[in-house]
Amino acid sequence: MNKQQLHRAIILTESDWEKFKAQFELHYPDFYIRLHDKLPLLTPSEIRLITLLKLQLNTKAMAAILGISPQSIIKTRYRLKKKLSVPKDKKLDSALSWI
Repeated sequence: MNKQQLHRAIILTESDWEKFKAQFELHYPDFYIRLHDKLPLLTPSEIRLITLLKLQLNTKAMAAILGISPQSIIKTRYRLKKKLSVPKDKKLDSALSWI
């Protein structure tokens, strides 16, 4: 699976997520290790969101991949930003650029 295919994946089950994650790690080695080292208390939903942010997907595309509404993505992004104490004027993507 190349990077473009990652952008069009559908993740509805845990099995889908595991397959996606394995392919993602081929393109971004040690991503999840670095993420867990820096942010060990992330929920599975937050990890998925951060993964899709790494692919630079927009809200609509993330929602389509996860089979949820764009509003759910917006809420999860807002909660994660609050959890990580990201200033209101800074984008979550920028705050996570170290990954």
